[in-house]
Amino acid sequence: KMALSGTGYSTEELTRTKGEMEAFLADESKLQQTRDFLKLVPADSDHAKTLKMLERTFGCYIMESEEAQTLRAEATKIEGQLEAARNVLTLGATIDGKFEEMSSVGLRNKVRVDADEDVRKACYEGLSKIGDFVTENGFVELVKVRNRMAKALGYLDFYDYKVTNAEGFGK
Repeated sequence: KMALSGTGYSTEELTRTKGEMEAFLADESKLQQTRDFLKLVPADSDHAKTLKMLERTFGCYIMESEEAQTLRAEATKIEGQLEAARNVLTLGATIDGKFEEMSSVGLRNKVRVDADEDVRKACYEGLSKIGDFVTENGFVELVKVRNRMAKALGYLDFYDYKVTNAEGFGK
């Protein structure tokens, strides 16, 4: 994600380790063990507070639908491919006829604070390339797969799935 280099930072390795982390968090026995521990501690204790956070976290990752699990794996693969493509995207702006490479943060900062309107415009145009790039490199398919996954779990869409699980309220 951060354009790190070396074999330990490949898209395949990131996808593999993300899958392992999600498998750990989706382990139903860990959720059950957490609930068992909750019965042993005072409800108003710091331990109970921590265990409730773990319970919510494990609950967010457990998917009872095989279809949803398959779609989540597909989404993770697309995410990895998009991240890998984004890591090699060169961003910047043409200022005074010369291309200056800048990060998205650098471009945003210049859009916000540079006194020269032409520089701000060039940096804005440089930033706008990100949208076109991700649209052409799998983001649309990622949204479709995420929405199918959420619907397989009974949610309206991926946003509904995320806010219901992570924040505790629905769309």
